[in-house]
Amino acid sequence: VDELHSRVAQFGSIDSAPAGPWPVVATRASRFIEKAQLFPGSTFVIGYDTAIRLIDPKYYGDCRDTMARALANLLELRCDFVVAGRVESDGTFREFAHMADKIPAGLGCLFTGLTEREFRVDLSSTEIRAERARAAGR
Repeated sequence: VDELHSRVAQFGSIDSAPAGPWPVVATRASRFIEKAQLFPGSTFVIGYDTAIRLIDPKYYGDCRDTMARALANLLELRCDFVVAGRVESDGTFREFAHMADKIPAGLGCLFTGLTEREFRVDLSSTEIRAERARAAGR
């Protein structure tokens, strides 16, 4: 529970009011289709690395058609994704534009990419939480 509170706190208040201008929801649903079924019409904010996995047929039994159907299900549930860039292990910054051609036809509308100019933080969320804990003396 403490870990959950600290993660939500990074977005603002954890009182009865939403954290910042948008609500933050914690769930045990592990896959986006499960989250979308619980919260239709939601926008999920994800990093480039997660977006790549979301469109990788490897995670759908190595079947591109199954992957496309899964994304179509998300679209039917009126969900979408905002994709923030990430720094790769080789130091290269990757953003949505680097993956857009891998998205099946008709499903690109599921994704809105943030450009490097719009958002770039070269720390992982794990590193940010660790730094905040150090600063707080924990």
